[in-house]
Amino acid sequence: MFVPAMVMFGTYVSSTVAALLGLVWIAGRVVYLRGYVADPAQRGTGFALSALPQLVLLLGGVVGALVAAP
Repeated sequence: MFVPAMVMFGTYVSSTVAALLGLVWIAGRVVYLRGYVADPAQRGTGFALSALPQLVLLLGGVVGALVAAP
């Protein structure tokens, strides 16, 4: 779901912002991994850092596509 959302956001909204949100998502996955290995109860921050950019990409891509539709 991440890659299609990023492509849609990059196409209809901004490719630069899509790339930056992609970097935040990657950092979130790393934080999630480290938290999960240390203590599974500590993975919330990593989950939030990866879920929020994905949600922004998805919603922005869908809204951008709807606005661009004839």
